Amino acid sequence: MNMNYIDYIADLAKLQLNEIDKESIQKYIDESLRNVQILNEIDIDNNIMTYTSENKAILRDDKIKKSFNTEKLLKNAGNRESNYFKIG
Repeated sequence: MNMNYIDYIADLAKLQLNEIDKESIQKYIDESLRNVQILNEIDIDNNIMTYTSENKAILRDDKIKKSFNTEKLLKNAGNRESNYFKIG
């Protein structure tokens, strides 16, 4: 990964990076790309899956509960719209 590409990415992300940061990012990206290349070289076409899990998702039953009083919750809201807090 060359420094021009690091500058391009930083510009897209609106980041101001010094040379030390750029070099650090370049090393990190290069190492990540090497690791991906190693994974790409693994032959998985003839592999047989050797592990399966018998675990199943354990979900709780939905239970209807008493809800909060909307008017009481929104009573002190600085800004609201209908039955919702309004942010912004």
